[in-house]
Amino acid sequence: MTLNNQQAPSTNNNYFSELNFLMADMPMGDAHDEWLSSPPLATVTDPIAWWLVMEAAGHPLARMSLNFLSVPGKSFV
Repeated sequence: MTLNNQQAPSTNNNYFSELNFLMADMPMGDAHDEWLSSPPLATVTDPIAWWLVMEAAGHPLARMSLNFLSVPGKSFV
């Protein structure tokens, strides 16, 4: 079986060979570093709504950002 002209990894004890196979078509670069180097967005007033739009667009950090922003707060009163 071939996917994208590559041979699928065999089922052996090399767990990382499958990961390398799956990541072969992914673009190089780190989405987190790219996001950190971009200028701040002054027009965003609702970060959850903004990340929901980014998730629909397929942004690689959207799910993590939504998880982080939706953690319930805790009161120490």
